[in-house]
Amino acid sequence: MYYIVLNRRRQDKYKEGDIITYKVIEEKKEYYEVNLPPYLQHDLDAMKEGKYPYDCLWCELYGSINAAYTDGDISEDHAWYLRERYLEMERL
Repeated sequence: MYYIVLNRRRQDKYKEGDIITYKVIEEKKEYYEVNLPPYLQHDLDAMKEGKYPYDCLWCELYGSINAAYTDGDISEDHAWYLRERYLEMERL
C-alpha cells in the first residue's frame, strides 16, 4: 500500500511528494474472547474442544452469541468476530 504525502508539516520528516510504504497489519481481536457471559464461554470452549457433533456445537454457539448480543452483553462487532472465527459465517 502506498501513500503520497500531499502536505508537509514542520514536524514531519517527509517532503511533499514523497512516497511512503505502509505495511498493513491485521488487527488481532483475541480480547473479544475474554470476559464473556458464562453460557457463551461454555459453548465457546465446547466448540474449541470439539467434544460433541459439530452441528450441535454450531447451533449452541450460534444461539449463545445471539443471546449475548440481544441482552447487550457483547457488541455487534464482538458478535460478528465470534461468528466469523468459530462459525465460519461471513458478514455482508
